[in-house]
Amino acid sequence: MTDPRVPTAAWLRADQTDLVRRVIADAGFELIAAGGDGGHELAAHAGARTASDLRALVASTDASLVLLGDPGPFADGARRDDFKTLLAAAQAGITIASLEPIPPLSLHLTDPAWRSASDVARERVVFTPLVRRGAAFRRAQDLLESFGPIDTVAIQTLGRGAEGSLGARLTGACDLLIRLLGMPLAVHAIHTPGPDDPPAPETLRGFRGHLAATFRFAEGQSASLFASDRAATWSRSLTLIGPGGRIVADDETVEWYDAAGLHVDSMTARHRETDDLAASVIADDLRAVMGNAPRTAPVDLGSVLATAHAGLLSARTGHAEQPEKIRRMGKG
Repeated sequence: MTDPRVPTAAWLRADQTDLVRRVIADAGFELIAAGGDGGHELAAHAGARTASDLRALVASTDASLVLLGDPGPFADGARRDDFKTLLAAAQAGITIASLEPIPPLSLHLTDPAWRSASDVARERVVFTPLVRRGAAFRRAQDLLESFGPIDTVAIQTLGRGAEGSLGARLTGACDLLIRLLGMPLAVHAIHTPGPDDPPAPETLRGFRGHLAATFRFAEGQSASLFASDRAATWSRSLTLIGPGGRIVADDETVEWYDAAGLHVDSMTARHRETDDLAASVIADDLRAVMGNAPRTAPVDLGSVLATAHAGLLSARTGHAEQPEKIRRMGKG
């Protein structure tokens, strides 16, 4: 177990100030520095230092955890020095947790700085909150040994922009899908931008609005995804259907009914102590990342980013796209 008072630095937008304040308080961590448009207010509230440059913050922090509410262009693949800075900090034992995917595209995995880093360093750069690290979602996966094969999966992952972009919601869902069924053969996605959102961009980090997607897998299974970063409230849910019946999980509960409709198993993963479920979920995830919960397998970044990128590309082209083609490009 680690000291619960994890020294934490944060970088955030102004609209993320309340969220990050609640996350750090819920996690029981200690804010020692904050920067970005929302950092000044957060630092003043906590009596912490103010940081004016994200790269300098990552390079010189004495925090154990750096929480990136919005990395902006940092480590987006445009500057190789960003990956060097990020991975040097991770190699020194600092965990970098981001509400947005780092890297934001599978093609960035060919960057020499990323490729040459140790596995330990790369695994300290984490996406948060990861769906499958949640207690109820872990329990749903544990039940599969008894449940048996999966025929179809439905995932819903909704939130507000301050809690992560549509690209972030898509990335987390793809990670869970790959753990359940492997990498899909094809993804067909439809993007509906909000009134002020741009069309589907070239990178996951700028992806905003609503997404409906279907996935096809090699052994005939199917999956569907409904995601949004304009959903007013936080909600993540998973439905699994197969010969063993139906398993339904969300951030608070999991239920299993067999094919005859009889109740087989259930668990309450959390008793909500706050109306801000998103902050509570992110805080739980950060505690898990910092060692206060069972470890989960590392993210298969090549497969996850290729699948998410295929969804992004499908939203742009209007056609089904193949993640494997994108993964091959990412291998260089």
